[in-house]
Amino acid sequence: MASIQNYLNQIKSAVFGKDVRQAIHDAIEECYNTASIDHDNANMEVKLARGTHNTLNDRLEANEEKQENFSEQLDNSIQYAKDEITKIYNNGLRKCKATFGFSAIGSACSDCTTLEDEIAMLNKFKEIGITSFICCMYVNEEGGTFEIEDDLSLLNGTINYCMENGLSIPSIKLHFKNIDTIDGSFYSKLENLLIRLHNIFKVVNYETLFMWNERTDDLSNNYLTTALTSASALCTNVLKVKPAIALQGYTPIGKIKDNKSLIDSLKVIGINHYPHISAKGEDTVIADSINGWKSSYITENIKYIKNLNPNLDVYISESGLIASWRALCDPGYWSYDWQTYDNNTGKVCEIYYTGMLETLKNEDIPYIFGWFPHDFVKNTSVMKKMYDKYYNGGR
Repeated sequence: MASIQNYLNQIKSAVFGKDVRQAIHDAIEECYNTASIDHDNANMEVKLARGTHNTLNDRLEANEEKQENFSEQLDNSIQYAKDEITKIYNNGLRKCKATFGFSAIGSACSDCTTLEDEIAMLNKFKEIGITSFICCMYVNEEGGTFEIEDDLSLLNGTINYCMENGLSIPSIKLHFKNIDTIDGSFYSKLENLLIRLHNIFKVVNYETLFMWNERTDDLSNNYLTTALTSASALCTNVLKVKPAIALQGYTPIGKIKDNKSLIDSLKVIGINHYPHISAKGEDTVIADSINGWKSSYITENIKYIKNLNPNLDVYISESGLIASWRALCDPGYWSYDWQTYDNNTGKVCEIYYTGMLETLKNEDIPYIFGWFPHDFVKNTSVMKKMYDKYYNGGR
């Protein structure tokens, strides 16, 4: 480091203006350095440290702000990278666009009589990789009101287990039984029921409420369609969930077109679809299932609903079968000769659901929900292999 005297000599002897200016700059800088370092002048050192800021604290705060902004940018970049990797992973490995889940948990629809049975069944689904479910509630008309038929202690136990174990319940579906009349009082009874159910299920942040299931012929009743349209407004504006109804896939879906006000009020229409697959029994193969599904008008029905209202989401809200070879002939008929049962090999379910996912894999639908949950999980290794093919395998 040159001494201050050297810089003073340069100022005195410099010929050109630029050399004089440089020597003056260097001399002043040397004074500051000498005062702050060699002579321990704290004030001078602070003045140097604050740079162009009014106070040293201003400069420190500015540096902290820069560091925080950099950290935030870094966090955003990392999250963006994670999101892009997830997209690449999903697009590359998922053959089926729709999330695959299962209906009929937490109620008599699942055929579980105890919470222990329900938990055992849910654990088998987790083993396969399935974590999304619909709670299907049976509803009866009693004393002029709609009452939930299911065991609420079993339901609450199921809800708690799902919340504690990373299982989601994106939808609730009502199954009405023994309705005496559909008249002007229907909406008030339905409104009361929906609010009671919402108070039970809001803890799981469910997305969709199926207010009506099948019974498509009843949709010709003006009292019913008016009530469902009003209930849709309740779901959208008050409960903050998507209003929905589920139709029978083997009933002409064209009947719904005459209810434009109802259609426009809904966010989701579900299709309960149980196609004929094969009458060949144990000789049935996966190719038969694919042909059965593709000839069942399911893709045409999805397009038909989308054409009625492009803003509607379409779910496959039910589809499945008892694990009996005879069931492949008529999955929607629930009573079979049990001598044709497939002895828990999982082959019947593998054939049926492979045909379904192969047919629907490219459809723009958010969810596909199976039915007959106990039969699906009788052989978890077979069903996991099938599930992995469409959700954890390559294209």
